[in-house]
Amino acid sequence: KGSDHSGPGSFHVANGKMYFYTLDSGFATTSLRCINKNDSIATISGVKGGYQPGQRITNIGLSLFIAGLDTGGEEELFELKHSTVKKLADQNTHTGFSTRINNLITHQNKLYYFGRGSNPFDRELYMTDPAKNITKKITDSFKTVNQIFSFKDRVYFTASTPANGIELFTYDPALNLVWLLHETAAGALSSYPKMFLIHNDKLYYTAYNGSSWGIYEYDGVSAPKLLPNSARNSDFVTLPNSKAHGLKVFNNSIHFFYRDSLNQKDVFAQYDLTSQKVDTISFTPDNNNFNWYSMASFNNKLFISGGKSLWIYSTSSGVSLIDSFAIAPPGGMTVFNNYLYFSAGKDSSIGIELYRYNDSSTNIEKIDLNNNIVAVYPNPATDIVYLNIKLTESKALKILLTDLQGRIVSQNNMQQYNASTHTISIPVKHLASGTYIYSIIDDGIIISNGRIIKGDN
Repeated sequence: KGSDHSGPGSFHVANGKMYFYTLDSGFATTSLRCINKNDSIATISGVKGGYQPGQRITNIGLSLFIAGLDTGGEEELFELKHSTVKKLADQNTHTGFSTRINNLITHQNKLYYFGRGSNPFDRELYMTDPAKNITKKITDSFKTVNQIFSFKDRVYFTASTPANGIELFTYDPALNLVWLLHETAAGALSSYPKMFLIHNDKLYYTAYNGSSWGIYEYDGVSAPKLLPNSARNSDFVTLPNSKAHGLKVFNNSIHFFYRDSLNQKDVFAQYDLTSQKVDTISFTPDNNNFNWYSMASFNNKLFISGGKSLWIYSTSSGVSLIDSFAIAPPGGMTVFNNYLYFSAGKDSSIGIELYRYNDSSTNIEKIDLNNNIVAVYPNPATDIVYLNIKLTESKALKILLTDLQGRIVSQNNMQQYNASTHTISIPVKHLASGTYIYSIIDDGIIISNGRIIKGDN
C-alpha cells in the first residue's frame, strides 16, 4: 500500500542511499527498502521492521543499524554492512516483553534508544555498544522516555517520573550520570519541553514557564534561557512525534507555529536571531483547529506540512499551496539526491504512498515500489491528463481509468514501453466532474494507481 507514514524517522539517508520502511500486506510487519541514486528501489532481506513507527534506522559509518523483528517475533537490533545482515546480541532483557526499540540515535559510536522497562508500559533509556556487542540500561525509574537526541558531548531525552510530568533530562556518558535540565512548570496541558532544534552549536526548544510559552536557548554549559520577546501568551501547537520539525531555521530565523487562543487560529511566525523579534507570516492553513505542522528546508525554500496539505514558503513569494492529500498529510520529509521525499495518502482505496518533489518540475511524482515513478498533470484537469512514467525496465503496460464504483470509463490498449520516461495521455473531457482512479497494469498486475480529479469544463 505504500510508504509507512510514521514521521521523519521512517527515512534515513546514509552512504548514498535513502532507507525507509514499507508496510507489508495485512499491515502486520514492515519491510526495509532503499532507494539508490539511480532511482532503483531494493528490498533488504533478512530483517523485518516490526510493529512500531518512528525513528528506527540509523548508521555509524558504513554500518546501518535497524530496529526489527527476529525469527521469534521479538524486536532486536540488526546491523547491515556490505549487504550482510546480522543480529546483535539479544536486547530482550525482560522475560516475556520485547524491548520495543524506538527513537534510535547514534552518539560517540554507540546506539541510544528507548525500550521496555520492567513494567511493559514503561520505557527506559538504553545504550548498545555495537563494537563490543553489549547493552546497558541507563535509566530505571522513569515512566516514559520518548524524545532522544544528541547534543555536543551528551545525550538528551524527555521523560516522566512517577511523581512528575514530562521533563528534559541529560545523560553524560563520561560520568555515567543523568540529571534534570529543564523542570516542567505547572499550569498548562502538555507543558513539557518539546520541538528541539540544534543550530550554530546551540539547542533551541519550546517550553511553558508558568504563564506563557516561549523559545529557550541552551549552549550546553549555562542554564537554558528564554529568548527575549519569544514568549507567546497562547499555546504552541504540539507535534505528533519526536522527530517532527516544529522549529526550523530558515534565513537566520527560527520558524514555528503557535495557537492564538483568543482568535482560535494557528499562526505561522518567525523569530529573528539577530534582531530578537517575532514577526508573523501571512498563511491560511486548511483549517484552524490545532493542525499538526512539520517543516523541511530544500533549495532555499521552506516546505510545510500543515493540515492535509503541502505548502511552500519563500521570503519573496510568501506561502503557496503545492498539493492536498485527503487521507494522510505529508510526513517524513527528507532531502535525498536533489529531491524532497515524503509519504502521504491521497485516496482511501490506495493507501499511503511515497512521493517526491523537485523544483525542476511543477509536479509531485508518485513512486511505486516496483521501481516505477509516476507524475500526473494537470490534476485537476478538464481536457487531458498526462501520466509521466519513468520505467527502469521494459514493460507491456495497459492503462485503465475507473470511477469510484470500479466501472471502467476509459482504457488504453496494451503497449510495450522500454526502460525510459514515457508520457501517456488520457482524454477526460467527456467525463462527468468528479474523482477517478487510474491504474497502470503490467501482466495483469496493478503496478501503480492514483487519483485523478475531473474539473468542470
